[in-house]
Amino acid sequence: MSELTRFLYTPHYAPDKPYYVYSVDCDSPEKISGFIQGYMKCTHCGKGNHFRFYINSKNRHLAKCPDCKEVFLDIEDF
Repeated sequence: MSELTRFLYTPHYAPDKPYYVYSVDCDSPEKISGFIQGYMKCTHCGKGNHFRFYINSKNRHLAKCPDCKEVFLDIEDF
C-alpha cells in the first residue's frame, strides 16, 4: 500500500515559506526527479495536504491520507 514520507519543501519562488509535502512510495524524495506535486483533498475526511507522486503513476494517484489513514484515489483532470 502507499507509504508516505513527510519532508519540508522549499519552493524556489518563495524560499522563506517552506511547507510539508508527503512523498508517496519514495523514502528519499530530495534525490528523485520526475514527479508531480500538488495539493489534494482526501475523499473520505475532506482534509487537504500536499503530495508528491512520481511519473510512473500516470494520472491516477493512490495515496493514504495522513489524517484519517484511509486510502483515496486522486485523478488529474487535463
